[in-house]
Amino acid sequence: LYSLTGGGISFIRGAKEAFGIALGKKIDIVKPDAPLAENPSLSAAWALLDKALKSDKGKRSFWSNVFKKI
Repeated sequence: LYSLTGGGISFIRGAKEAFGIALGKKIDIVKPDAPLAENPSLSAAWALLDKALKSDKGKRSFWSNVFKKI
């Protein structure tokens, strides 16, 4: 699974599918479930932080516990 962030390519119709075919992998447009931050062009950093905090890999860190409470 590859993650696509930012507004440039993620807004191009069919880009996600074209990348998926070219790479032979599933492509996911990453955006958080937060009001006013769910637009990919404005939320790349938020989305990656959200994805990292929700990741099942490794132990939960101090920062993941802090951001979970926000």
